[in-house]
Amino acid sequence: NYDKTHTEREIEQLQEMVDEGSDKTEQPDNLEITLDDAQEDTTNEESYEPNGMLTRYYELYKQNNDMIGWIKISGTKIDYPVMYNDSNNVYYLHRNFYKEKSSSGVPYLDYQCNLQNWSDNLIIYAHNMKNGTMFHELLDYQTIGFWENHKVINFDTLYNRCEYEVFAAFRTAVGADDEFKYYDFINAQSKYEFDEFVQECKDKSLYDT
Repeated sequence: NYDKTHTEREIEQLQEMVDEGSDKTEQPDNLEITLDDAQEDTTNEESYEPNGMLTRYYELYKQNNDMIGWIKISGTKIDYPVMYNDSNNVYYLHRNFYKEKSSSGVPYLDYQCNLQNWSDNLIIYAHNMKNGTMFHELLDYQTIGFWENHKVINFDTLYNRCEYEVFAAFRTAVGADDEFKYYDFINAQSKYEFDEFVQECKDKSLYDT
């Protein structure tokens, strides 16, 4: 239908803008980048703006500064901008990147999370669309075979390229009293509390990673 086609084309255009930004590999003269305890890979240099922002995301950020990053899982359709609104946690539930009405919405970070002080738990929401877009393919993590081929989730901020390794996959009912409320955990008050949260995720995992 029209909405599905329009959404897919819109996402393709955003992806193309990121690709164009990533092609700019020249480093600005006034930015110094150091790599501690790692060899510099000159074949895959990143380009940064004078303010430290990754060039690949700069043009998109200028169009909508609610954008705080980009999420991608190689080999899937998950390849989207991630938005943030600190006053309305469902603002992008039914709005697209350009803040227009959209049934599919766009992935967004929970308003309680903080990328500046880097919350212990970063919660990203998106729809499970019947057409296979948005976060529908996360359901495939119910099988260990899918996990074996998609162990890494890329979630970049505007300033850092980041990789996360999947260590647990489970299903839970949001709002149910007897279910694991992972969405209530943002920052641990101690190492013990953090380790306890991680262990509960492992205990509920559908398979051993």
